Amino acid sequence: MGRPRLHATAEERAAAARKYRQDYYERNKKTISVKMAAKYKARRASKLGKKKREPAKAAQLSGYSPQTKEQVTEQETSIPDTQNQVSEHKTSPPDSTVHPVDLQKRIQDIQTAVVETTAPHAEDYFEHLYSSLTKNSNDYQLRLLIISDALKLLEGHSLQARTLEADLLQEKGVANLLSEAQELTQKLRDMTRAAEELWCFIVEDADTAKLIQQHSREQLRFQQRTIDI
Repeated sequence: MGRPRLHATAEERAAAARKYRQDYYERNKKTISVKMAAKYKARRASKLGKKKREPAKAAQLSGYSPQTKEQVTEQETSIPDTQNQVSEHKTSPPDSTVHPVDLQKRIQDIQTAVVETTAPHAEDYFEHLYSSLTKNSNDYQLRLLIISDALKLLEGHSLQARTLEADLLQEKGVANLLSEAQELTQKLRDMTRAAEELWCFIVEDADTAKLIQQHSREQLRFQQRTIDI
């Protein structure tokens, strides 16, 4: 006789998955907080650096450094040119090439991490995961460990993608990057939900019989081909 089901309804399974995510955060909140604080400090340092550069440029244009009489006389005769330079400096747009490049790199870093997580079975990642779970049908603890590790990795990548998307929403002129980040966030959200479904089957089904049945009917979430890994 198999182990009795822990969760009888879809609502109970969803609640169990939600509790798992909360427990994961509680176990790793120090690491998550450190990473978020580092990102905040980096963004703030970047903004402060820009503010400091602006007064330095203005000071260079205003000519506060000690000068000889000849230099003062020379500057007095060229005031119109100096005013034109100040005007050009005020009207010229700020250099914003560094920030988008940094955001683009963050997107690429997350994409690389996802590839490393799914390698070497990127095309059939969930089929390989399903095979690993059913192959070890007699070892409940091992199956739970396999799916829990996969879920932790996907949730970590998903958190990074959501954080990046939130940062991009605060920026201007990054519509293309925002669209790319939103697509990545949705992809990771779908992958995480597919992993959560497998986790629920493992928790409630001691012998994986129901999981195998759903797979044979192609009714698992990852079999709907809505996930582009």
